[in-house]
Amino acid sequence: MAVFTSKTYFDCIESAVKKATSFGVSLDKRVILFCEDKFALSLEKALVLEAKGAFGAEVLSFGRYISKVFPDRKTLSKEGSAMVVKKLLSSSKDDLKVLGSMSHSPSLAVKTAELIAQLKSAKVSPSDLFNCLNDCPLGGSSNFFYIALIYQRYEDFLMEKGLTDSSNCLEDMLVALEKDERIPSSHVILVGYSSVTKQSCAIMEKLLNLSLSCD
Repeated sequence: MAVFTSKTYFDCIESAVKKATSFGVSLDKRVILFCEDKFALSLEKALVLEAKGAFGAEVLSFGRYISKVFPDRKTLSKEGSAMVVKKLLSSSKDDLKVLGSMSHSPSLAVKTAELIAQLKSAKVSPSDLFNCLNDCPLGGSSNFFYIALIYQRYEDFLMEKGLTDSSNCLEDMLVALEKDERIPSSHVILVGYSSVTKQSCAIMEKLLNLSLSCD
C-alpha cells in the first residue's frame, strides 16, 4: 500500500485524481475513491476535469457506500442519536440521581451521544464499561455507571425500533465488503483521511486485503 502526503486537501485531491487516471480505461477493472463526505463533490469535479468525463471511476464516502448497499436501512443521524439519548436521560432520571436536573439538559444529551459514538468507534461495548465499575477510582463509579446505563439503553432502543446509527453501519460495512464482488477487481484509493478511528482503520485494512490495489 503506497501512502502519499500533502500539505493541503487541494494537493491531496490533485494527487488522488492523477493516481486514479493512471489506471486508464478498463471494462473489467474499476477505480473506487473513498473520501470523507465533505470532499466528495470536489473530488468528483476534479476527476471529471482531469479525465474529460467518466472512465469507470466512482467516488464514495463510507456513508455513501453503506447507503448503496443497504438502501432500505433506517439510520439515525448525529442529531437523531442526540434526541434519542435526551429521551433516555429523561426517562432514566430515577436510576441516575447523580445527574439531578441535568438529566433534562440538551447539551448533556449531545455530549453523551458523542461519547457513545466515540466508544463504539473504539469498539468498547456497554458490557466493557459495566465490567470496569469495580476498578473505578473512588467517586468515579457513578459517572461510569451513568454512561454505561445510557449506552446500554441506547443500544436496546435501536434494536427494539429496528434502527441503526453511523457507528453500527461501519461494522456492517466490513461484512458488506466481503460480499461485494466488485472490490477484488477494483483499484481503491483512500483520499484525505487526516485521522482514523479503530472502526475506519478496520475498513481500510479490509479494502487493502480485498482489492486489486489500495493506496
